[in-house]
Amino acid sequence: MTSKEERKVLAIQKKKKRKNKKKVCALYFSSTDAAQKTAYLVLPAGNVISITLDNDRTYMKWEAIQL
Repeated sequence: MTSKEERKVLAIQKKKKRKNKKKVCALYFSSTDAAQKTAYLVLPAGNVISITLDNDRTYMKWEAIQL
């Protein structure tokens, strides 16, 4: 993961901490380029799952991000 992605994930986690604690999870979308989209799923414990989707829907990749 690049430092730009790490900063983005840290910003997402910081937003999550400021929000109401009753929410179960948060989902943020990021457009990396015209060919694919990335979604970040922030879980209550602060864990982040990155999900990358191809516009053609030929593949989906996900990974748990460790900070």
